[in-house]
Amino acid sequence: MTLTVPAVGVATGIPAPARPSDARVSAGGRPYGGWMLRADDRDATATTAARYDGVERPAPLVTDRWVRRLQQDLATLGFLTPDAVDGAYGMITYWAVLEFQTYARRERAAVEPADATATRHADRLRPVDVPEPERYRGPVSGMADAPTQVAVRHWLDRRWRRPGPRPGW
Repeated sequence: MTLTVPAVGVATGIPAPARPSDARVSAGGRPYGGWMLRADDRDATATTAARYDGVERPAPLVTDRWVRRLQQDLATLGFLTPDAVDGAYGMITYWAVLEFQTYARRERAAVEPADATATRHADRLRPVDVPEPERYRGPVSGMADAPTQVAVRHWLDRRWRRPGPRPGW
């Protein structure tokens, strides 16, 4: 069974992205091309087709690397180490998404001010209260579904980060 992510903002209650020109958003305005990303999905390589939403996708339909972009965003937020960005939604990415979904429900996060200059990542962070309406309310599943993708985008826009040291560092 193939699940399709509904169009953002069209009778779904999912807010449209604030900056549609952002590279994380497809031409249709949906984060990560509108694909629901899950374990075993992957970006296309020279020898394999892309797999998004659990289904092989022909090369003409896939022009971006959506799993890699999700991984890069998770690394920016502090849930994945940069060396784990490989375009394959394996166990490390699954656990990073699961951890993000868990942290995004909390009332506190960290913020990385744009003018932060400290060398150590943890020294650049400051605590921040997350208003109740801005907390993630979707499932904690390890799947980057539409609510998770919108939450990742919101965290990036707010410069919120995973509190504490980055995993594996």
